[in-house]
Amino acid sequence: MSGTSRRVHPRVSFFKYMKAPTARVVLAAKALRWSSPLLFNDPFDIPRELAVGVDPANLTSALARRFESLMLHPPDDTSGLQPKVRLLVEAAKRGLAPKLKADLIDEFHSAAGSLRASSDSLNELRRLWGTSIPDFRVFCLTEDPTSASMWNHYAESMSGAVLEFVCREERDSPWFEARPVTYSTPVAEMFNADEPAEIVMLAQPQAQEAILDRATFRKSPEWSYEKEWRVVSSRRAADTEHYTDYPFHTDELAAVYLGPKIAPADRDALVTSARPFPRARVILMEIEIGRGFRQTVLSD
Repeated sequence: MSGTSRRVHPRVSFFKYMKAPTARVVLAAKALRWSSPLLFNDPFDIPRELAVGVDPANLTSALARRFESLMLHPPDDTSGLQPKVRLLVEAAKRGLAPKLKADLIDEFHSAAGSLRASSDSLNELRRLWGTSIPDFRVFCLTEDPTSASMWNHYAESMSGAVLEFVCREERDSPWFEARPVTYSTPVAEMFNADEPAEIVMLAQPQAQEAILDRATFRKSPEWSYEKEWRVVSSRRAADTEHYTDYPFHTDELAAVYLGPKIAPADRDALVTSARPFPRARVILMEIEIGRGFRQTVLSD
């Protein structure tokens, strides 16, 4: 299969920050570790539990608002809605009498008033996410190899390295499926009742996709400097841990960037480790006060 068949972006390459010892392991193994979100350190990253802080009473009100919105402003495409909801919304699109439409909305408000029904819906959403999250494998990348904040945070205070991976059609690179993280939603807004209500109205395949999308590809705006992209896959049947080490091809590695504070022993080891990769350059990053980084090619 050609990589172009699954390309979802125009980018040529991506970058991965890491400590120098980790880079040595990656280059020796020619493999990268994709992790379940259960292993992520940041509690505000991919949530372990869905709809934290949402209670059935809030969901009840949100469900009623969502149904009323669908009936009064039916979407062009209803194929992703739950069958019963879709039937009513399609009827509204065909032009229900105003009184009948109002009666249906009132009936839904009454039905949604059952806290037990709302509680069951909320529990099912949480169960669906809770059983799925151990099986997800997420690999995080960035589009910027020159971020001082990223070098400090993820590459051991500029003593680590950055690996550049290029999207190669002939290798069907997984990076073709990378999607950008969006930073438009403050943390507080990620956990209100409106989004769970919207997801509850969806058929299960669309609900699973919506949960994955909203929990995995969004962060609060304060993380925007990371310019992060993510690729999502699934665990292998033989996996016994919450991670999978997936191999990459030698010609997918485009460059190894060495931090400006890298130890001489690590620098020499990574230069040696990069030799089996035919297209990889080794680049030393040096700090230029007031100008950012200067890049010096050590080998190509």
